[in-house]
Amino acid sequence: MRKIKTFFAAILVAIIFSAPVSAQYQVVFADPGLGQFSLTNVNGSSVSTIVAGQTYVLKLRVFNADPVKAVPPSTVYVRIGLGTKFQFDPTYNVATSPYNNYFTFYAMNMGVQDEFFCLVNNLPAGFDGELSFRIKAKTTLGTSTVSGNCLIYNASSTYVLSDYNPGNNTSSVPYTVLAQ
Repeated sequence: MRKIKTFFAAILVAIIFSAPVSAQYQVVFADPGLGQFSLTNVNGSSVSTIVAGQTYVLKLRVFNADPVKAVPPSTVYVRIGLGTKFQFDPTYNVATSPYNNYFTFYAMNMGVQDEFFCLVNNLPAGFDGELSFRIKAKTTLGTSTVSGNCLIYNASSTYVLSDYNPGNNTSSVPYTVLAQ
């Protein structure tokens, strides 16, 4: 009987010590968000008319409204959909974009061109900045919409972000491309 107890005790110890150790995540409560889009010409002047084939600068305010806590890296990305009448300017060097020390840029084209800005460093408490990049109006005339979403994706192996105000995570602006 004693051998059986010893055997089961050994199995129990082996199970306990061979079980994978679960990762410990630090939960962070912060408030990443988006402001309004703005569109300028390449010289920085506001535009009210979008002309087919012309290049523009699209800007989007990104912020962390929490006055104390930073947004941890690999917990947020900003998705910007350009709609059907804009495309990313292929001559633009995104490495020159503002805040590339916080965000890494990715572009995808699945019918509608999307731009992704993934957070790679802490976004400081109280941060308020403007992402910007160059886009080009296609030659197809008509109306579409630029949209932005601040998405919590929690890919960090250390942090889990909880956004206490998801109501400020979207932005959009309709636009019309006209002939020259």
